[in-house]
Amino acid sequence: MDLEIDRTSDRSWALIDREYIGRIIRATASDPELFDEVIHQFHQSTLERLASIRQRPSLENACFQVHALKGAAGTLGAEGLRRAAEAVEREIEGGNFVVRHLDDIERELKSGLEELRRENKELRLSDAEISGQMRPLVGPTGD
Repeated sequence: MDLEIDRTSDRSWALIDREYIGRIIRATASDPELFDEVIHQFHQSTLERLASIRQRPSLENACFQVHALKGAAGTLGAEGLRRAAEAVEREIEGGNFVVRHLDDIERELKSGLEELRRENKELRLSDAEISGQMRPLVGPTGD
């Protein structure tokens, strides 16, 4: 049984929330590696949460880990992953959780991370191009 992932919320269905991610990327512009590190840490913690569920597949552990993952994904703007986690959380709450549902989360994680990295690169290039096109309003004074 495939999970039903809600694709009909107020925001259009997307792997990431581009507007939100753009704000995060711009906020970290002074340290370009910071966003990359955030993505890396998010990826690692998500893999650890999924491994924890596989190692201890109790409903209580799965509920805790998936709920935390849903929150982290939402905080990072990884909408596809947040919605997949939300769908798995509903399954857990309904007592229908099976470990194979984690495959849905892993697919969304991979797709979402690729999209986050691509968006980060595109926004940084776009900002660099804009910065490179700007010319000073006043030339050197020769003082």
